[in-house]
Amino acid sequence: MKGKLFSLLATALLCLVGACSSDDEPEVVEATPLNLTLAVENITENSADVNVTADDQDRTYYAGVLRSEDVAEGISDAELAASLMKDPNFSIGLRKGDATFTADGLVDNTQYLVVAFGINADGTADKVSKLNFMTAQKPVTGDKFTVSQVTPGYTSVKFHVQPRELSLQWYYYIMERANYDGYLSSEGEGGPITHTYYAWNNYGRDLSMNIGEFLRLVAYSGERDVEVPDLQPNKDYVIIVAYVDPVNQVDPTEIFDYEYSATPFTTLEATSEAPVVEFLDYGVNHLDDGYVQLYATVQASAAVNGKYSFSSLAGWLAQGDIFSTYETNEDIAYTMANLFGRAFNDDMYAGITTQAGYTFTQSISEEDYDEIKPVVFSIWVSDEQGKRTAKAVRID
Repeated sequence: MKGKLFSLLATALLCLVGACSSDDEPEVVEATPLNLTLAVENITENSADVNVTADDQDRTYYAGVLRSEDVAEGISDAELAASLMKDPNFSIGLRKGDATFTADGLVDNTQYLVVAFGINADGTADKVSKLNFMTAQKPVTGDKFTVSQVTPGYTSVKFHVQPRELSLQWYYYIMERANYDGYLSSEGEGGPITHTYYAWNNYGRDLSMNIGEFLRLVAYSGERDVEVPDLQPNKDYVIIVAYVDPVNQVDPTEIFDYEYSATPFTTLEATSEAPVVEFLDYGVNHLDDGYVQLYATVQASAAVNGKYSFSSLAGWLAQGDIFSTYETNEDIAYTMANLFGRAFNDDMYAGITTQAGYTFTQSISEEDYDEIKPVVFSIWVSDEQGKRTAKAVRID
């Protein structure tokens, strides 16, 4: 009996060490992939009904709709499923059994992708099923924008904008006709709209904003009366009106909508004489506190608008001394006052046309003045018809 017991214990030990198999041990059976059949119907410009048929009514699966351009090119099915499972809204797309759901809020004339896959017991994704579809194109019911009541002035224009879709945002841009024609000729129909985006981007950068942030300041919605000042008399312009998406606009090279309205107009031709502008006095006063006061006394025959500027020549001399003839070059003086200028206030408007003129001043430290001199004072004034005169003097 003792020998028989030892034999049974030895046999049990050998089974443990040698991993003896038993006919009663359960076999590992791999899960059968869940087959999902997809179909899309009732497709409109902003919605579609998605039908999912599952061959196992008890298995949980995911089904959702993505915009095709949002799916990275070359991504594998496994990578796509893994990225979707990391989405915080992933659970919204979980379903069981045959299902039908409506995907809405879609963009017209855009390709979309239905993605569906089963969820395994260990939480991983099963076989991925996909189906592409294209939303319908929104019917065209007329021009996107109607620009009417265009009323040019000498230095301004008024007009009314009626967008076809009141809910979307839009902007206007006044472009010189010569530039508009040039962009059309060299870059095609999309040329003018591309350059409006570049201009908005530059304006935004000056304010430390991207193009979208800046467009939020200048974009409109609905119909509106518009008045644009600061134009030149007897000049050809084009009113450009286009849709924009400020919230999603970050890259100035990505155009939201190339379809735009272009309405030409010409400002009125001025019949008045250009204002007479004279410098009665100018120079530097050395103060007792280590500062200097730059001043220029100016008289003009008319001044309903204008700008002035005290600016160093240092940065401009490197460009070939473009101000070497500034005393007779009114275009340079006008440009300088625009680049560095300050707008007139009411006292300046009132004083500049008096017999004594108006004295413009600016104080800086002796140290700064010695570093930046010579300084140029430039000014331009215009009358009510937009006729303008620009002059500049050098202050050493």
